[in-house]
Amino acid sequence: MLEQKLSKLGLKKEEATIYLELLQRGQTSVTTIANFTNIPRINCYHHLLNLKKKGFVLESRKNKMKHFSAEDPQIFLSKAQEQKNLAENVLPNLTALINTHSTKPKFQFFEDKSGINKIFERITQQEPHTIFSFTNFESLQETIPLEKIEQHLLKRVKKGIKSRFICAQNSTASILNEKIFKQHTDFFEVFFISTDKFPLQSEVTIFPNYTITLNLNQQTPIGTVVEDQAVYNAQKTIFDLAWMAATSFIGQ
Repeated sequence: MLEQKLSKLGLKKEEATIYLELLQRGQTSVTTIANFTNIPRINCYHHLLNLKKKGFVLESRKNKMKHFSAEDPQIFLSKAQEQKNLAENVLPNLTALINTHSTKPKFQFFEDKSGINKIFERITQQEPHTIFSFTNFESLQETIPLEKIEQHLLKRVKKGIKSRFICAQNSTASILNEKIFKQHTDFFEVFFISTDKFPLQSEVTIFPNYTITLNLNQQTPIGTVVEDQAVYNAQKTIFDLAWMAATSFIGQ
């Protein structure tokens, strides 16, 4: 158990074994360490030199023979602080690189059901805003259970996120309309379309700076997330035109 934890702190498996042995035995010769750790002497000596170079082991001479001892365990805290200081020092430079290329869209790809779930988690992690979607809840239900969809929509309500849907008319949409949309009219606006005239098997969801597409019409669902304000603006214009045309048609 301790060896695994030391491995996470930067030591190789054999190095961790040797360090722990030195902690228990104190100043020890290479031969003794090799015998107690069952690591070949040549390999053991090589690991000891690496540990010394990293600052975890001290070397001394006793009766003209090299002996090694473990550095105080506080060394791990000192090393961690050094790493923290280095990270804090380099962070502004790394951030500057991001800002330099801020006009370049960020693209992420997600695959299978777990990936689609991650995308939906991201949607509700944003600050309150309005989400616009072309969707087919029946197709979505094949990837995300209806209960999970309901929980996701209610989470939007809880976080003060409003939603506007242009969605396929089907039994799943009707269930959500009765259970969720009609109960929270301040948060949901929905326009239903016939899939006979307008086949809609996938989903496009947009909100400030993000455009999400879900390809649900295949065995392995695929999702993409594009982070770019210009792409969002273009998709938002398309949605607004579709919404205006749909609602105008109903009004005639």
